[in-house]
Amino acid sequence: MPTEVPSSLDEWWCPMDCEHAFLGFSYEVTGCQSLSQLNADFANMRNTFNARYVRLYGACDQSGFYDNVIEAAWQNTLGVHALIWFGFTGGNAWETRRDTLFDTLHTNAKAPFVTRGVQFGSEPLYDDVLSHQALTEQVVLAKANLSDVRIPVTVSELAYGYQERGALDVLDQIDFINAHMLPFFSSNATTGSAAWPLVQQDMDWFIQNGNAKKIYFDEHPYNWDVGRNRMDLM
Repeated sequence: MPTEVPSSLDEWWCPMDCEHAFLGFSYEVTGCQSLSQLNADFANMRNTFNARYVRLYGACDQSGFYDNVIEAAWQNTLGVHALIWFGFTGGNAWETRRDTLFDTLHTNAKAPFVTRGVQFGSEPLYDDVLSHQALTEQVVLAKANLSDVRIPVTVSELAYGYQERGALDVLDQIDFINAHMLPFFSSNATTGSAAWPLVQQDMDWFIQNGNAKKIYFDEHPYNWDVGRNRMDLM
């Protein structure tokens, strides 16, 4: 990274259509890792695996935590897919997380230079935490809020979530697609070879309905034969 924060985002990020294959890891943050631990983990991703991105999973509500994520990402030349975490127990804590994240994205000078995108997740449609109309509204509002820092917005979701909730309105509004490929949810995924057609089916659905938007596989089993024991890649 440069010694000084650049004055402009112009030509900072590679175009999304130039990004292919392995790009990075999902990273659980419920443990509220210290800055030193974030630095160590991000350095391992970058130096050992040549990762370009880290996609956050879970939530840490500790004050200043995302500032530490930004600093660790900056020090290790990683982009971040930030997350507004809904969780699995209901409630409106996600609203505070959203507002806190947006405040940091506007006040931390390095934030736009490491935050590749903001996700609503994980799987809010599949988990039915918001109606597709309400989620669409949140995406639209988030895009407006973050337009000045030029951070795109998406939803971290299964194809089934969009299909089951009739949520093409959400798919139309997101800037890029963070697709969950989790074939072990299907009783047909009895082996790795049996799982692959399910992946192909969901990928084809996103291609057909995604209006040529970039598709990241941001959560999936590393080894299709292992199932949920996964290392998440993008």
